[in-house]
Parts: sequence; C-alpha cells; structure tokens
Amino acid sequence: MKYTSGESVGLYDIVENNEGGTWIQATVVYIAETNEAAKECQWLLDEKPKWAEGSIAICWNYLQEPETICDRLLFTDAENNNELRFIRRQS
Repeated sequence: MKYTSGESVGLYDIVENNEGGTWIQATVVYIAETNEAAKECQWLLDEKPKWAEGSIAICWNYLQEPETICDRLLFTDAENNNELRFIRRQS
C-alpha cells in the first residue's frame, strides 16, 4: 500500500487518520501485505484472521501502555484509502 502522497507504508510510521473530520495521529502496527506486525500485534501473523486480509492496523498513542494495544487498534482498508496520511517515519 502507498499513501496518497506516494510513500510506501512502513511499520511504525506515524500517520494521521481522518475520524469524522478530525485528523488523529497514530502509529502503523500491522501491514497484511508484507506480513509485518509490532510485537503486540504478532497474534495477527500467527492467527491470520480472514477479516484482517488486505488491511493495515494503526494504533492511537502506541508508545503509551502497549499492553492494552488491542483497545486502541483501528483496521483500515489498504486499497484506495484517502483517510490515512503520512506524517513521518519512526526514528
């Protein structure tokens, strides 16, 4: 998947997602097409749920309280996503 600006999506990228007209910052924690996931999301690679195919997952406030990450995940379609914009790569 590529962002609308042309960059390829990478694990731990900082992005903004449009939620009801408000852009909220998040971190990419799962990319289905490349089989990459943050440590807390490895279960997605192990279980390979059908509903997660072709998607990426982002997490609000990823660096805070990673043990409760599932409560803050949003799965988004990897195709034609115009509600997700690239901010920066995680250093």
